[in-house]
Amino acid sequence: MKKRKFNILLNIATLCLCVCAIAIGVYSAKTASLNVSGTIGFTAHNVEYDVTGTIVGHSGTDGMPVTTPVALTKDSSGNLVLGDRTFSDLGTSGEAETITVELTFTNKSAFAIAVKVNLPESTTADSNIIIDSPKDHSALILADKNATDSTTKTGKLQFTLNVKAGTQEISTANAVSLKVDLAKTDIAVGTSVRADLPVEIKEFTPEYVDSLKTTLNNLKIQYGQKDYIVYNDTVKCYAERYPYYVEMGQATGVSEKVNWLIVGTNENDTLSTLTDQDKQALSEGLMLNKTYTMLSEKVLNAEKNTTNYGISFQNKYTNSGSYLNDYGYSAQDYATSNIRNYLKGADVNRNSKSSSGSYIPDGTSVNLLTDYNLTSDPLYAKIQGRTLTSLYANIGTAKGTIWKSSDNKTEENLQPTNQDKLWLLSETEMTEVFKFAEDFINSSYRASAITTANGVASSPASWWLRSPISSSASIVRNVYLDGRLSDFDALVGNVWSRAAFLF
Repeated sequence: MKKRKFNILLNIATLCLCVCAIAIGVYSAKTASLNVSGTIGFTAHNVEYDVTGTIVGHSGTDGMPVTTPVALTKDSSGNLVLGDRTFSDLGTSGEAETITVELTFTNKSAFAIAVKVNLPESTTADSNIIIDSPKDHSALILADKNATDSTTKTGKLQFTLNVKAGTQEISTANAVSLKVDLAKTDIAVGTSVRADLPVEIKEFTPEYVDSLKTTLNNLKIQYGQKDYIVYNDTVKCYAERYPYYVEMGQATGVSEKVNWLIVGTNENDTLSTLTDQDKQALSEGLMLNKTYTMLSEKVLNAEKNTTNYGISFQNKYTNSGSYLNDYGYSAQDYATSNIRNYLKGADVNRNSKSSSGSYIPDGTSVNLLTDYNLTSDPLYAKIQGRTLTSLYANIGTAKGTIWKSSDNKTEENLQPTNQDKLWLLSETEMTEVFKFAEDFINSSYRASAITTANGVASSPASWWLRSPISSSASIVRNVYLDGRLSDFDALVGNVWSRAAFLF
């Protein structure tokens, strides 16, 4: 009996050892495959500087995350070498722990310099490694070497490496190649800047601006029984007023990415146009420590590369009386509109048709996120959402019933705190961006509001605003193809969407 009991205990012990061996083997195989290596290079534009670096959070010899920063060495080219580091999953989360690299720069030049981690040019051999830069550690403005305050000519930058959720294996070959730019700056020392934009800030070329001028010079409109030239050489197009832009999204079969103009800043749900200081930073590929507003350069062509265009603001509502939709709101209501659903990534129909005293969806089904491959874009992931309550601030007045935050609707899409990444400008915001002056026919601001469509010929296009108007429960504000404010019925299908977002 004792012998049998001993055998049972022996079998249990053996089984436990086997389980431990399997667990250790699985862990070893996993951590051995989660490696990162590579270098951090520096592009100095006639700048003298010194840089040192540390790395922390990677796996130590015991498999636990290293908690004391380890100094990085330099190769013969002056690059900092990350070395062969292994991600650790023995931290508090049980997932691969974040690896943090900190760089310390000292300006040895006789002028102030800007230093930034160049995330747009960062490349990884393995797309499962995520490179990020905290907002408050992404760029530096360092005083010249003769600064009396020694702390102003030395500063630190950080970036982090992490693993996409669920990743079990990462290649070790040249996994990370990161660049840091150093250049003379006219930004005031002590200015807080950010460079966490995961794409490059670009500027329209003179050739591109000239091509827009040519297009606009050929446009004429009729106003009050007279023909007016929309544009001439004394006024500015949008590429001159807002020369800095970023790229996000690319339609399948179209070679060009979608350009997004940097048109202003946003604070407390109020849009303000760019200051000279903003423009100076943007010209250097930097942003001040603010929230910026981006607006698509052209209207988003729902049927890319075709002559069909436009999308109805609302395509399902009664066609008489209060013009109510299924939610009990008027057709001019933005929260329950067809175009808002489109901007949020739902499959929607472009147009509407009459059916038994109502309008119902009709026409081509489109989806903005898939049509432009937005969800895979690194910038889209970083967009700051805007609450539905915010989108109704200064939206305008309406005759019909429109959504308000106190309605207590149960639908998830109508919660006050629900956030939209992409949205339409309101009339108030559009007026601020383009400084609209409708009583001045040849206004340069009006000309700068004129745009065309992605993937379509150069003819101008009208675009929706999210503002209702007071004359009818089915009428919505928009910008007409000649740049002036206009009103259309919500069901009209030849007006486009020109989306905006915050970063």
